[in-house]
Parts: sequence; C-alpha cells; structure tokens
Amino acid sequence: IWDEAGVLSGGGNIYSEDGKLVQYCAYQDGEVSKQKYYNEKELLTQEVYYSTNGQMHCIVMEYDQQDRVVKTSLLMDEVFVSWTEIAYHGNVYTRTEYNEQGVLTGRDYTQTDDQGNVLEKISYGGHDNVLQHENYVYTAQGNLKEEKKYTYEEDGSLKEGIEKVYNDQGEAISEFRYTPTFAPQGFEKIFDENGNMIQHRIYSASGNYTVRDYLPGTNHCIRCSRYDAEGNQ
Repeated sequence: IWDEAGVLSGGGNIYSEDGKLVQYCAYQDGEVSKQKYYNEKELLTQEVYYSTNGQMHCIVMEYDQQDRVVKTSLLMDEVFVSWTEIAYHGNVYTRTEYNEQGVLTGRDYTQTDDQGNVLEKISYGGHDNVLQHENYVYTAQGNLKEEKKYTYEEDGSLKEGIEKVYNDQGEAISEFRYTPTFAPQGFEKIFDENGNMIQHRIYSASGNYTVRDYLPGTNHCIRCSRYDAEGNQ
C-alpha cells in the first residue's frame, strides 16, 4: 500500500505456489518494520522487528513433533542475546531462560486445566527465587471467577498482591491490593439472594473504610457510613 506521497506502508502476506503462507512483511514510512517467516506447516519460525533507530530484533522459534514451541532464541543486530527452553508435562509446562553465556536468568512454571485455562503460574529469578505467583479459579463454563497475583522482591519479601473475584457477567465484585506498607485497599460488593447489590464497601490504604447501603434492585444509596481502622463510626 502506498500513501498519497507514494511512500510504501502497511503490510501483506507472501504465499508459495501451492498456497501456503511463507512470509509476512510490514512497512512503515517506506522502510521494512516487521517480517515473519513460516515453515511448510505454516508455523511461525522467525519474527523480525526493526526499531525506529534501525536496530533489528529477531526471535527464532523451534518446534517438537506435536508442533509445540520448545525453544526461542533472541538476536539483536544478528548478535545472540538469550534463549528460552520450553518443556511440557501433561497440563504443566515450564519455560527456562538463559543469557548468551548460558547462565540461568529465570524460569516459569505454569499449570492449566483441560481447556487450556491457566490455573497457576510461578515465575522464578536467576537464583531460583520466586518473583511472582498467580492463581486462577474458573466457573464450570470456563469463565474467570477468582484471581490472585503476588509479586515479590529479590529477597523474597512481598512487593504487591492483588486479589479479585468476578460475577457470572465478568464484572469484578471484589478487588483488594496488598502491600507491606499500607492496609489492604480495594472494594467488595454484597448481594442479596436475588443477585441485587445491597452494599458496597470501600477500603483505603490507611485502614479507614466506607459502607454504602443500597435499595435492592436499584442504584439508590440509602445510607453511607464511614469507619476508622478500628471499626469506629
């Protein structure tokens, strides 16, 4: 695609004589900005990006006999930078990252259900220290119901934690943020047996919180009460 000034922009696919996708190329301001290459199974094997300063970033993918990615390598301006190895064990897979000297820099452990939804993910640093821990719960229909995500400092101390609960419509009905310095902050919504919100509680980092009572089936707040961290109104 050429713009009004005659400068090439946009992108498109290139196919082999038998109709298989072999390459994708994108242009920006007349220069190549992205390229993708595919094998005979139309699996992505190489992805190349060009930054605004002309630096090339290249990711090379390798697959197993089940067409799963088992290794990715990163090159910058054709200089090898790092690689990642991926191993699969049923519903569990691990990603292990190394730098150009072959030194371990991090790894991930991920467990999924039979539908591919992530149940748990743990990310480790180069010293096998936990950097992030995630847990997810789903409904029978596969919709996200609960999620917990905690991140940690290099010494293992808590950096931040976030917990959320969702209703059947995917709306967050409870969300709290945890830090080592402040009280948990966030909100939670209380519902009656018919699914009508009857109360909304909001918590601040100081420990104070506000309780709003609602007329069932409406957005009309009938009472608003404020409390300190000890529960005094």
